[in-house]
Amino acid sequence: MLEAIAVAAGFITIVNPVRISRYNPDPAASLISQYSVVSRYRLPATWLFTYDALADPKLINIAKKMDPRQEIGIFLEITPAFAQSAGVTYHQSGSWHFANSVFLSGYTQDERLKLITTVFAKFKSRFGYYPVSV
Repeated sequence: MLEAIAVAAGFITIVNPVRISRYNPDPAASLISQYSVVSRYRLPATWLFTYDALADPKLINIAKKMDPRQEIGIFLEITPAFAQSAGVTYHQSGSWHFANSVFLSGYTQDERLKLITTVFAKFKSRFGYYPVSV
């Protein structure tokens, strides 16, 4: 299957969200594992980091060691820690994956601006540039 993907890589985009969650006890190991497959087949991929993942030095160090075919960007997923850092009240709901909690669309325009400014500043402080993909 991956050999077929390698042949068709010019026509697909591999996008991997990089996040901290209770479902993943070791995000660094997951990132290394995913990158090893992409690297083995010499595939370009886009790695989208959540605000919480941008705060993890292990994940940042792994990303900085990736080959130049890899693109690093932002995954705009709102979490309580991200909202707090931006000075925004997190929209707690019945579940973290409800749109009014996790997506920018659940927040006012003012709150969105604070969230975007915060995550872009964090990204630039980690990588030295602003992302191309969000």
